[in-house]
Amino acid sequence: MLGLIAKPRREGIAYWLWAIGIFIYFSVIAGGNVRHDYYQAIIIPFICFLLAKGAVLAMSLSRTTYSRFLTLIMSVLIFSLMISLSWYDVKGYYQINNWAIVDAGKAVDSKVPADALVIAPYNGDTAFLYQTNRSGWPIGFEIEDKINKGADYYVSVSYDDEARMIEKKYTLVEKNDKYILIKLTK
Repeated sequence: MLGLIAKPRREGIAYWLWAIGIFIYFSVIAGGNVRHDYYQAIIIPFICFLLAKGAVLAMSLSRTTYSRFLTLIMSVLIFSLMISLSWYDVKGYYQINNWAIVDAGKAVDSKVPADALVIAPYNGDTAFLYQTNRSGWPIGFEIEDKINKGADYYVSVSYDDEARMIEKKYTLVEKNDKYILIKLTK
């Protein structure tokens, strides 16, 4: 907030034009869906700029109003809280809740050629496909169409109707209680 009230120096009105440009971008292009990272990425440099301006303002006020040491301690404390609370909020995004996808990914990585395209259905979540270290599709369905587009293998951590149908129709590579790996050739 201090960055918003800081007196403009060399930048003049440039950062106000920057703010207006971001607002127009969010209003016109992003619309109401600003939760995606690629929409938020445009505002991060502006927020960093405002935080830096606020820190400079706080340090300049400390010479006249209150202790510079207190200002430095408070700035470090606020910065530390900002980083730690942000990590506390997002750390759950980096936890693997289903270790079967890791095991299946290791199996694919060891038994499938590096250039193979893989179908790794996991409700559209690309985390499973990432574990395979291969390119491909994070969702099943329309298997024949995906084979025509170059899919070589199918791996799944759920033995559902689709996995059973593919197992009957194509070559089974490996199957256990955690995953099934199928080569998409007859």
